[in-house]
Amino acid sequence: MTRIDRYLLTTYLRTLLICFCSLSGIFVVFHAFNNMEEIAAYARRQGSFVDALVSYYGPFLLAIFDATNAILAVFALVFSVGALKRNGELTALLAAGLSHGRILRPMLIAAFVVIVIAVINRELCMPNWKDQLGAKAQDLDGQLVRTLKPSYDRMTGIQFHGRGVIVIKKEIVAPALMIRSEMPGMGTQIVGELAVWQDASDQHPDGYLLNDVTQPQEIDTIPSSGFGGKQFVLTRADNPWLEPGQCFVVSNIEFEHLVSGAQTDRLSSTLQLVRNIQNPSVYSGPDAEVLLHTRIVRPWLDISLVLLGLPLVVTRGDKNLFVVAGWGLGLIAMFFFVKTVFSGLGSSETLISPAMGAWGPIIVFAPMGYSRWKAAART
Repeated sequence: MTRIDRYLLTTYLRTLLICFCSLSGIFVVFHAFNNMEEIAAYARRQGSFVDALVSYYGPFLLAIFDATNAILAVFALVFSVGALKRNGELTALLAAGLSHGRILRPMLIAAFVVIVIAVINRELCMPNWKDQLGAKAQDLDGQLVRTLKPSYDRMTGIQFHGRGVIVIKKEIVAPALMIRSEMPGMGTQIVGELAVWQDASDQHPDGYLLNDVTQPQEIDTIPSSGFGGKQFVLTRADNPWLEPGQCFVVSNIEFEHLVSGAQTDRLSSTLQLVRNIQNPSVYSGPDAEVLLHTRIVRPWLDISLVLLGLPLVVTRGDKNLFVVAGWGLGLIAMFFFVKTVFSGLGSSETLISPAMGAWGPIIVFAPMGYSRWKAAART
């Protein structure tokens, strides 16, 4: 790496950091200003206002970076090249015998590294903060009763309802499970005071432990029930490990699927998305397939956006950063418009399949990005 490469790389990384800090700072300031009472109460419980801000907004910085990494990479390139042109440094570098391709190489490599870091953040970091990223400022401790999203278990024929959920405890408050299948002795619903998600153990598979069951009455005397040679509602009559008034409902619908507004799929890793689609208990529509394919193709789309953006700026003669930023903004708007159209058509299975809804934009933009990069390198 030469001194010029280090200078160009430093210019790009400094610009990228300034863009990210500016965008994140705007979000934190506006969000904290609108939720000051809740954050102040949370800070008193934490013992420090700074610790409260870091613990709450830290995961949101990961989400902001995930949503804007490609845009940040493009604008950092736009402003870096624009600054070089405005100060006459680009002209000096070209006069020294360097081509545009050679000048742009370190910044382009840095942009690709940013995209790789975004993939790591999306697959390894954000899934660990899924609950907090889905929480509102009023539920910083996770103790608030959130809305339950009714979910139908296709394997057992049981539909989950309830007054709400407590995320941190993985509890359903006042569960009312509607039975849509034939389960002798269970009637049409199971009602209790509380249901707690429990992972599989030696005594039972994955499912929910219901406490203080009021319907059906005398649940302890009713034999476990199910169909197809499998038991899906376990009772104390033949499962002595259960306490009086308890029953256990077998289900592959994990607790996170019941949390309304948690954006489970978007915050899940690619492997979790695959498991969700393959889960026989959960209905996965075309939008889930589009999301899975989009997750696979997204790094290449981000690279295409970078390749589309930088050559466009380099080959123009504008030195005004506002004009350059305007061209960059127009390019990004066009890019996301096409991406949204393909995604919408794929999710509704209108004209194209869900897979084409995700892969369509890369088919459109990848050749354009490559051709523009080659054109800029020859300029």
